[in-house]
Amino acid sequence: MDSEGRYTRERERMVDEQLAGRGVTDPRVVAAMRRVPRHRFVQEALRTRAYGDHPLPIGEEQTISQPFIVGLMTSLLELSGREKVLEVGTGSGYQTAVLAALARRVCSIERLPRLAERARTILESLGHDNVWVRVGNGALGWPDEAPFDCIIVTAGGPAGQMTLIPLAALVLVTMGWRGVFIIAGVAALVLAPIALWALKAADQPVASGAGPTMRADLAYLLRSPVFHLLFWGFFLCGFTSIGVIETHFVSRTAQISPVV
Repeated sequence: MDSEGRYTRERERMVDEQLAGRGVTDPRVVAAMRRVPRHRFVQEALRTRAYGDHPLPIGEEQTISQPFIVGLMTSLLELSGREKVLEVGTGSGYQTAVLAALARRVCSIERLPRLAERARTILESLGHDNVWVRVGNGALGWPDEAPFDCIIVTAGGPAGQMTLIPLAALVLVTMGWRGVFIIAGVAALVLAPIALWALKAADQPVASGAGPTMRADLAYLLRSPVFHLLFWGFFLCGFTSIGVIETHFVSRTAQISPVV
């Protein structure tokens, strides 16, 4: 059996055992991962291990995620083929290739130039013409291409430079009315003390030097219909939207789920 035939069989086994066997059953994701040649994205010396149930080094102290993580993260996006996706952390380009098979357009940012160039070369050789790879700081997003339908973060940055859910990231994501609830809900939570002061000042100005008690403040806030609208709107609608944003730190093999 030639090497490509062997890789095809290993890829089939990978999908059956590591994805379908663990609950990743989205038919489009499964089909894409049956097609994308994962071994092309790893170093030649490691290609015999490309379809194993583990991450692999790709140079620059980075790794290619294990197949299950790629499949799980991709399935959480629930791509239909019409989306424009922002990927933060191109890495090897394997996750990018899987996204390219499922989305209308993929904009991928990689902070390490050598990885970005290598991934770009491989993606072009495989015929992915709906992918754009840029070298840059993923924490700043890709304003020229915003808004995005969904965002996937597949790498961690240098210590102290990666934040989990930057508020600015939510503005870049097209979520319709759900996005409004996310922004408004976060604002309601963060700015609640200021909002409370403004509401009470307009309703019952405090003449004496003694301010209202914390219990009275809380009771006043909880009676506010506007606060309830924003607060419950955030929880009921916001979290379902945030669910499509999956954060995966691969630099230390720590995986954090539920950008830029």
